[in-house]
Amino acid sequence: MLSTALTRFRLAWRWNGGPAVLQSRATDETRYIQPTRAALIANRGNKAIYHFNGITSWSIAENGEVKHVYA
Repeated sequence: MLSTALTRFRLAWRWNGGPAVLQSRATDETRYIQPTRAALIANRGNKAIYHFNGITSWSIAENGEVKHVYA
């Protein structure tokens, strides 16, 4: 596996029909763990959009609509 390759994953999850936020977090070969958005902003400030590598969050609404969100 390449160290900078995207990796697809699956997780068994039963949605109960209510609103939810799903998050994915990565760990690299040096054991660096992807930071939370709050930790990243605390370390780099809120102008680090180009190199933002924080945890990715997805919101699921009651109607099933999925959106990228900052959680």
